Amino acid sequence: MPNPAEVEHVDFTAALIAEGPGDTTGSPTRIRGGWCVAGIDDSALLLDEDLQVAARFAPPDGVDLTGASEDEEIFRGHESVVSEDGRWAAFAGFGQIAAVGVEGEIVWQTRHPHMRDAWSESFPGAVVFPADRDQLWAFVPVQGGNDEEDGAEFLERWVIDLAEGRVLSRMYAGYFEPGLVIHSSGRILGTGSSDGHMQYGDWTRWTDSDAEVIAKADAIPVDLHQDRNRWLASEFGRPVIGRFDGADPIRFYDVMDDDDPFDYGTGCFASEHQVLVPRRQQHEIEHALLDV
Repeated sequence: MPNPAEVEHVDFTAALIAEGPGDTTGSPTRIRGGWCVAGIDDSALLLDEDLQVAARFAPPDGVDLTGASEDEEIFRGHESVVSEDGRWAAFAGFGQIAAVGVEGEIVWQTRHPHMRDAWSESFPGAVVFPADRDQLWAFVPVQGGNDEEDGAEFLERWVIDLAEGRVLSRMYAGYFEPGLVIHSSGRILGTGSSDGHMQYGDWTRWTDSDAEVIAKADAIPVDLHQDRNRWLASEFGRPVIGRFDGADPIRFYDVMDDDDPFDYGTGCFASEHQVLVPRRQQHEIEHALLDV
């Protein structure tokens, strides 16, 4: 990995090599052999490597994925994911998580209290399909032992057998906010949170019965390299690149001019040795390609 002081700014061009369906929204999630993305109609889509639709799941009827409280407006939005074989989909809302089969039938669901961030805004739980098995990992908000609290205090990872529709195990998972990053192996997860002043990020290797934090950063996890050794995070919008072998992370903004008018966005690994990050200035967006 080069010294950040040696990084040079160069012009580059990009060519469109594939284009997905136009009725999608949000950022795609990388899985083995393709991508998951949400539709503008709240459906969950599985795209192949050429960004063609391999499977589409509508949100299940009768399942409230918005959530509401007596003195607050209804909260919009949810998170969704499709298994890599296209057999299952899961939807995580603010007060409910549900998994469905290929015919849209609900195979498992649960209700839960609201989870709130440092600004008291509600956000949904999270769902992950580990590779090579008919299981769902649902990160479910849990109230804990304080009955006076009206919201969840932490998250638990529930392992669900989708073929039988039952919970196999539950494990404490701490606290993290939306933006779960999962490696395509379905075993390494990046989670982050913020208290408004500091940002916190963990990279955790999960097994069926245990969890091991393998790296920490004062930044929000954004992407994982497919070599499973490098990670990308965003420290208040600026890219940070680290390794799980303990090497010091590279903070590219250390070599940027203070007068740089751009705010770097989240980004992703574009190739083995390159990271693509958007640079925003008001309503205009450019992209920077970083050599890592």
